[in-house]
Amino acid sequence: MKNQEELNQKYLNDPDACPFCGSTYITADHADFGSDVGFRDVRCEDCEKVWTEEYKLTGITIDERDLEDEES
Repeated sequence: MKNQEELNQKYLNDPDACPFCGSTYITADHADFGSDVGFRDVRCEDCEKVWTEEYKLTGITIDERDLEDEES
């Protein structure tokens, strides 16, 4: 049996494949976001395992035109 850390690392290395069986036949629900975190459930359609992806706000990208407006 694989442990949490091993499955986590395997999925981070290849988020397009199931960390349990390696299948690429995975589906995901819409993400739910709070102020700086998000979550979505993912399911492997081959082995039927389910896991939750976790997202964290890491920064923003400002449109160049908006930066120019600030400098004027």
